[in-house]
Amino acid sequence: MRMRSRVFGIVVAALGSTALVGATRAPIIPPVLLPGSSDIVGSHFAARCDSVQRLARGAGQAAERLLGAQRVTEQPTTYRGKPAVLLVTSAQDADPFVDSMLVYRDGLAPVSEIVRSGPRVVRYDYDGPRVRITSATGDSSPVVKDHRYNAPVFSFQQLGAVIRSLPLRSGYAALLPLYSEGDDSVEVDTVRVERRAATGVWSIRFADPAIVATVGVDEKSRTQVAYSHTFRQDGPSWKVGMVWRQSYRACKARM
Repeated sequence: MRMRSRVFGIVVAALGSTALVGATRAPIIPPVLLPGSSDIVGSHFAARCDSVQRLARGAGQAAERLLGAQRVTEQPTTYRGKPAVLLVTSAQDADPFVDSMLVYRDGLAPVSEIVRSGPRVVRYDYDGPRVRITSATGDSSPVVKDHRYNAPVFSFQQLGAVIRSLPLRSGYAALLPLYSEGDDSVEVDTVRVERRAATGVWSIRFADPAIVATVGVDEKSRTQVAYSHTFRQDGPSWKVGMVWRQSYRACKARM
């Protein structure tokens, strides 16, 4: 794909405040934030565990329904002599699912990711703009694919960690090149730090072509304490105005 044209299209769609006025004002396009950037603060990572519930409420509905639960852990470590963080997400639903991702702490450049879903195991190796995928199911022979993109990429799986590590100042905005494990594509989405509440929780806006999300990040701990998103359009199983949010509580890390 041609990243420049894709960036422009997504920014216009995602940043509602940047629409053209007549033909004289151009949209303000934030800079692209790449893995390894000094803007990303990683010193806050510590051994921790969160139990996360996924909840949804449709338009006009007062009650929320539980969609599922996840256990999310973080463990500081080292890789090739450099500080790193192991991010592990496991589903607490009927279908077993575990995603283990290793990233460098400073700049959050991704190193590798292993996804286990039932008998299927997929490994992603990240090297700047290159992603190598090795997949196997049961005792089958591994299948290897290589992709190279126009710039270094983050993984979608580490998006929460990246958002929590942004500079916490009102108005900070950036474009994030995100590799999608689902379809081996890269999309460039927008993130913007909006405001700090009296409680010390920062509100951060994330937008892609499908959703607009609000993430709450505690200023002192850099933990994610709130998340919700709304869908831009109807989907086959969603009502207009569907709100999807997460609730958090601490759990034992068992590391």
